[in-house]
Amino acid sequence: IERKRGKTTGCPVTNLAVELALADRDLRALLDDAFALWGNAIRKRLAGSARADALATTIVASFGGAMTLAKTSQSAQPLRSCAESISQLLKDA
Repeated sequence: IERKRGKTTGCPVTNLAVELALADRDLRALLDDAFALWGNAIRKRLAGSARADALATTIVASFGGAMTLAKTSQSAQPLRSCAESISQLLKDA
């Protein structure tokens, strides 16, 4: 989120994925790699959980969706709500 200029621009990787993933196979692979890197980092942190794979996918997808909602609404509230929900999800994991 870009607060300095008073606008929310969203996540560049998610923005590209939404717009261009079907347009170029090589670009799609690079975007998939970026999401996989994020998921793998989360999986490492959740290594003891039997649900690490599912939780990592949920967290990455939730963040991407929250960034899209934040961009659309020009509000950080979707990110705050997402962070709160993920925090509770991880406490329950």
